[in-house]
Amino acid sequence: MDQLSRNHVRLLVDSDNFGAVVTDDLDRLIAPSQLHVVGQVGDGGAGGLRGRLSFGDGLEVLGGFALGREDFSGVTIPFEQLGSLTLRYAPSGASRPFVEVGGVVGQAQDAQFTRTYADGDKTGVGQGGGSYRSDEVWGRAGWVVDWGGSSQAGVYLQYGEQSQSLGGYMETLSNLNPFEAAVGAGGDRMDVGKLGGRYDFVTSDGWEIFAGLSIDHAFSQDHTLPVAVDGFGPITSTPVPSQTWVEYRARFGHALGPKTTLSFYVTGLAGTEPVGAPIAAGLDLKVVF
Repeated sequence: MDQLSRNHVRLLVDSDNFGAVVTDDLDRLIAPSQLHVVGQVGDGGAGGLRGRLSFGDGLEVLGGFALGREDFSGVTIPFEQLGSLTLRYAPSGASRPFVEVGGVVGQAQDAQFTRTYADGDKTGVGQGGGSYRSDEVWGRAGWVVDWGGSSQAGVYLQYGEQSQSLGGYMETLSNLNPFEAAVGAGGDRMDVGKLGGRYDFVTSDGWEIFAGLSIDHAFSQDHTLPVAVDGFGPITSTPVPSQTWVEYRARFGHALGPKTTLSFYVTGLAGTEPVGAPIAAGLDLKVVF
């Protein structure tokens, strides 16, 4: 049961990294209106669209939509839909503050969980799954500095809530799984703080380099996982302590024209178990309008 509990936490934390495909975590904090076509492979494979509308009074509306698959140790979501929306404001000037509020929503009809356990001289394997929904909302404040349009740096503080709800399921009884578990509907929630920074540089011949890094910490954590096993009754898992992890983003691209850029990017997390080190890599085609 402890494996299931850790898998739930791993999925909740990794949803932030998976959401980078539909947010602006791979872009400048302040930029002109643009549209991105993205596709990635790895622990979070996905494809979709994201973009922003920039208004002359310093207001930006950002959003995106993607379809994808999450697949890492003990957890598989074969087909997930993901969407995001963010509102950001920064006054004019080469050096100025910014504030934003945003959110990401994901859902899937099937989230599969796998656990292994000792059964005499062999290993038992239980597997099953149900519906899945994830939600993340945040508020962010920071500072942005531009240097002549060729480079931009930003730092920020963020606080928000990440949550997920999971449908119940019954594992299949078999020779491989003689002690099947009945897993009730449950969910998880974290209040997460983040300290982050970004830097983007464009050379005179059209090369663009982007790097982003943040340190995240869960200040509170709720966990609901009702489980019963035939012949043993209800079983309680060991609580998973609050997590701290690092998020990193990197992008390297080149202009195909005056308003089009093709980039290769990498996104990932790094933390102790159960967070682990999920990673994804992909291509991003940006069109500025």
